[in-house]
Amino acid sequence: MSEKFQFSADLTIEQTRAAMMTFLTCYQQAVINISKTQGPSAAADFHRSIIAAVKNADISMPLDDEAKTFQFVVTMLENIVST
Repeated sequence: MSEKFQFSADLTIEQTRAAMMTFLTCYQQAVINISKTQGPSAAADFHRSIIAAVKNADISMPLDDEAKTFQFVVTMLENIVST
């Protein structure tokens, strides 16, 4: 997955919230599926690696370097599943 995803849309705040919750639910389902097929340890490793990649900027986020938004994303990811 070397290509970068480009997104531009004129969404309302409500639509943005709905989209964010949908993505978080998809992420949570991915972790659950990994846990079922490869075991809880593999799911926890995947989850930790995603959080580390976000914190280390290995996954770039177009957040205009706003620390508050960045911390919100990290907190949401950390709390989406219990590891």
